[in-house]
Amino acid sequence: MIVRTIIIAIFVTLCLVTSGCILHETEEQYQLDDAVLTLYPDGTYYVDQEDPGSGSYVHRDGRIELEIPFGVFVLNELENGNLVDSEGDVWVKL
Repeated sequence: MIVRTIIIAIFVTLCLVTSGCILHETEEQYQLDDAVLTLYPDGTYYVDQEDPGSGSYVHRDGRIELEIPFGVFVLNELENGNLVDSEGDVWVKL
C-alpha cells in the first residue's frame, strides 16, 4: 500500500511539473512615464508607448539588451529589480 501511494505521488508531481503549473515563467513589466516595457520568457519584448515597438532581447551580465532596428538598447539591472537606461532614466518594475 505504501509503495502504491509513493508511486501515485511521484506520478502526480511529474504531471504538475511538466504541465507548467509549477515553475511557470511569466512576463516582466517595467514602466517609464507612459511607456510600458514587457519582457516575455521566450526572449521577445514589446514596448507600449506612443510609438510602439517590439523585438528580441538578451539577458546578460546584469543587463538586458534590447535589439532595435539600428543597434542595441542596454538597460542595466538595479538591486531593487528596476532597470536604468543609458540616459539615467529608471524603468520601475511593475
